[in-house]
Amino acid sequence: MVNWIRLEKMEQKNICKDCDVHSPDEAREAMVRRTDAIIDRVGTERKCIIPLLQALQAEFSYLPSDALNRVYERTEIDRAQMMSVATFYAQFRMIPYGKHIIRVCAGTACHVKGADTVYDAFRRELNIAPDSITTADQQYSIEKIACLGCCALAPVVQIDQTIFGHVQPGRVNEVIKDFERQIEQSTGSDTSEVKGKSQGEVRLGMENCCQASGTAEVKIAVEQACEELGINVDIKPVSCVGACNQIPLIDVAMPDGSISRYPHVKPEEVKEILLYHFRPVSRWRRWRNAQSGG
Repeated sequence: MVNWIRLEKMEQKNICKDCDVHSPDEAREAMVRRTDAIIDRVGTERKCIIPLLQALQAEFSYLPSDALNRVYERTEIDRAQMMSVATFYAQFRMIPYGKHIIRVCAGTACHVKGADTVYDAFRRELNIAPDSITTADQQYSIEKIACLGCCALAPVVQIDQTIFGHVQPGRVNEVIKDFERQIEQSTGSDTSEVKGKSQGEVRLGMENCCQASGTAEVKIAVEQACEELGINVDIKPVSCVGACNQIPLIDVAMPDGSISRYPHVKPEEVKEILLYHFRPVSRWRRWRNAQSGG
């Protein structure tokens, strides 16, 4: 059973988080203004149902009841039409979710290997109340999903876009810490300061099986190495590379069209690969790398 008092508080917090408001009434007024802006931008006709729902969820991270009521008031869409679409598509959420979403695969392979106990272990570790799916600090929400397409890695868990394979109930704390460490490293590795023309591309397969085999860590290593070495390349996530037995792998694509493939790459090998193909942009970086033996 849903705790409606907690839900209302979560809704108010979600609506208020980017607004200078001091009461629930002010929060709802702010939400109405934001909804009006979306309606003005997207449209008021029945054909706009899905674009409106997508825009509302992008704005609020779910579909607040007050926002939906505003849509009924201002558009040609009635409640029955809106709710039939909102509840049909799995992409739409009717209650607030946390900043990060934990999806526990409940497909046949994962179910047989203990997905339910993994799900329960995450709830215990994050201290999620029995009548909720979201942590008290709204950092994490948890849900079961039909299949993540990584049956060979069962039981599988996806946190945001990161896949973790062979997850055991006793390891959920490690999984959460690993995910948070990746977030910190990704946030700290900003290559935007490296200026000039791109020297080439580094392509990484980012499908579920690739991420579960360590490609996410390799991607972070590439970003950090580019920043540290002063190399200006485009880091390009790609879909299935068709070589699942060689992951994690990276393809280095040069301006002349040549492509070099490196299978089973480890994060500590990334610098050597980059320096083999690319020169640091600045002379100072080249001198520093030479002095350090890079």
